[in-house]
Amino acid sequence: MNELFNVNKNGKGGFIDLTGKVVIPLQFDSTGYFKNGFGYIEKQDKCGFVNKFGITVVAPKFDDCGFFSEGFAPVMIEGKGWGFIDKQGKWLVKPQFNSANSFSEGMALVGIYDNKARDLKYGYIDRRGRKVIDFNFFLASDFSEGLAAVGFEDNCGYIDKTGKFIIKPRFLFAQKFSEGLAGVEIRASKKYGYINKFGNLVIPDKYDDSGDFSGNLAPVKIDKEWGYIDKNNNIVIEPQFDEAWNFSEGLARVINCRKSCKFEYIDKNRDVVAEFLFETSGADDFHNGLAAIVTDEGGAGYINKKGAFVWREK
Repeated sequence: MNELFNVNKNGKGGFIDLTGKVVIPLQFDSTGYFKNGFGYIEKQDKCGFVNKFGITVVAPKFDDCGFFSEGFAPVMIEGKGWGFIDKQGKWLVKPQFNSANSFSEGMALVGIYDNKARDLKYGYIDRRGRKVIDFNFFLASDFSEGLAAVGFEDNCGYIDKTGKFIIKPRFLFAQKFSEGLAGVEIRASKKYGYINKFGNLVIPDKYDDSGDFSGNLAPVKIDKEWGYIDKNNNIVIEPQFDEAWNFSEGLARVINCRKSCKFEYIDKNRDVVAEFLFETSGADDFHNGLAAIVTDEGGAGYINKKGAFVWREK
């Protein structure tokens, strides 16, 4: 099923389809993401969810809401904390956490404030609502490709779904695994390279920053400019951008300030699909065929992969 896209106009929110057609009327105080068959809605400063037919399946009664994933969504009640509900709005886990992410690969990252440490400590629950990995970590990420990056301040490694360290903590920073590789900051060099799931450094630590692999390419920073490498560490797109993000659905979002600062979408051949002035615009990655844009006039909109607007707020 194609996902829908949230739009807001004249103080009301609804949802459009891939062509820009309004399929759920603008009737809510506000709307947000539509993921995995459910859309975020707000009424009177409370959030809930609608399905693809515009039927409210979870009444707006929460103070904050994450998105549905694997059948559950994190929601927050002020003064009680975060918990998880199912598609009928019934509690899987009642509010008790200080932070909560949506489920990923059967696990959800949750945090509890540690008064002694004066900071959040993170652990994981499963889809039965059971705590399966204790609150041991000051840094943690969602599970990706069977592993999660976790750490203690500036000492990061990777655990499996039992909480066992598969790659022992030894990195200053660790990113998620994507297409079998993960970007890490090496302590000795303070540079980024990429490891495999055995913890072996397979792309040397010579980059000032890095992103995730997607479509066999990853953004990397050399000095002050970003470009893209492949898994053999070949530079496929020369460093030339002021900012660069991962490829998503075949296109990557970059900022190019060589003449005037612009958001651009490029393909793997470095061909520019669309560009927008940076000073008055914002842009997101492509998801399900469209990308969210903030136009020069200050209104939100969506473009397709040809760079044409299918919806504009103004």
